[in-house]
Amino acid sequence: MKGAFTNSTIMKRKRVLWKTSLIAVTWLLVSLYGCKKEVNPVEFNVTGPGTVYLSQVIDYVVAPEVDQSGTIWGWTVSDGTILNVSSDTKTATIAFTERSANDIVYITVTQTTSTGATSSDKVIPVNVIPFSTFTVTGPLKVYQTEVYDYVITPGINLEGAIWGWTVTGATLQNVSSDTKTATIAFTEKPANDTAYISITQTPVAGVTSPAQITKVEVTPFCTFDINNFIGAFEAYEPDYGTYPVNFTKDPELVNTIVNDNFWDWPGPDAILKYTLSGDFLETVTVPKQDFVFGDGYAGWVQGSGTYDGCTHTMAVEYIVYYGGEEYTVYQEFTPATKGTVYPVLQKKSRGTVRSNK
Repeated sequence: MKGAFTNSTIMKRKRVLWKTSLIAVTWLLVSLYGCKKEVNPVEFNVTGPGTVYLSQVIDYVVAPEVDQSGTIWGWTVSDGTILNVSSDTKTATIAFTERSANDIVYITVTQTTSTGATSSDKVIPVNVIPFSTFTVTGPLKVYQTEVYDYVITPGINLEGAIWGWTVTGATLQNVSSDTKTATIAFTEKPANDTAYISITQTPVAGVTSPAQITKVEVTPFCTFDINNFIGAFEAYEPDYGTYPVNFTKDPELVNTIVNDNFWDWPGPDAILKYTLSGDFLETVTVPKQDFVFGDGYAGWVQGSGTYDGCTHTMAVEYIVYYGGEEYTVYQEFTPATKGTVYPVLQKKSRGTVRSNK
């Protein structure tokens, strides 16, 4: 009958309705969530130093060629500790607290995309220098009895590092709370006149470095005693020879001695005075003073030099004004040896003329 529905027609219409409904649902799901597509890993680099010091804490950062939403970055480290990973997993904070074979630590980074695709591992080798380089400031030449501070300046400040000090041929008086400064007293005369300062460093990782040695030359200084410069001495002048002199203590001036045979040619009662510093500088001063020579000429003398409080010797250079001219004269004094016989010298050479008057 025209217009009548048969079972066959009804079934066809049900199939069309089901297909239409499926298409509508699929369209709705695609509209809501999009069509799921495989997301592949991208090329990436990792930024951060290739060389670090033991105990340093460093950030390493992933730099992908393309930022893909939902990517997760995985971090592992062969030796050391991952202290933190950022919320986007691109940055890892790594503490290099352990020594490894050959002092190389390997950082491994992988990426997992939003669809679960995983990259191959990227391995970053990092050279770990066990200890910081450093310099030590402080004098390398000192006088016995002096006290000085020696200060460490590390190439890099390693938090928590401890600096160890040992001293040979001197006295370690104090070490600062941060262990970077040591106060050293050179109270003794060391073997070969050399003191040794030995410094080690121990980072928080607990491994102690080999010692770095600093040598300090110590000029001997013996406690000054004016009496060591009193009595019979020998005076030596180049191009003239050696002759006896006698030193006495000045009755009024401190640390001052009196020579009764200057230039081996003094006039009657003519004397020359020398003042010794009495400190670690060990200097001799001959103030400008009038002097009557052996032939009665009235001139003057002044000079300066050094003495050795341990050997009781002196070396002095003078300007001698005689006969209208200035002469440069050099003398060395040593304690006289008992029984020494001095040769008879010719008339005194008058030294080197400095200038004509």
